[in-house]
Amino acid sequence: MDKVSTVSMDESVQEDRGPARHRGTSAGGHKVRQVLANGCMLLAGVGGGTLLAWWALSFHQSNEQLWMVPVGLVLAGTPVVAWLSIFASGICRSLQLQFAAAPPASSGPGEMIRGEGMQEFPIL
Repeated sequence: MDKVSTVSMDESVQEDRGPARHRGTSAGGHKVRQVLANGCMLLAGVGGGTLLAWWALSFHQSNEQLWMVPVGLVLAGTPVVAWLSIFASGICRSLQLQFAAAPPASSGPGEMIRGEGMQEFPIL
């Protein structure tokens, strides 16, 4: 009998919190994850730059520890590529939303459309 009451209490507690898939996805939690991801990428980039600087100052003259060069380049370059891809995907998404909100253009043959600040061109 205790198990039945415990289960019913757990169910009521879960109902108050909402579905499990939505727990922990609040705006604050999302922001924390973004800050942590950006911090990790920044740390990797700085670490790669530091590794390259250390190699250049200590080992470049004697051409020793050459493994440090590709590792430093990967560590320094990966965050840059990741940030650029995230930035580009955000721009593409905003353009996609703008095109979705724009009124549909008629697509009859030989009709002309003109965008804002654009010359007229025929729709084929």
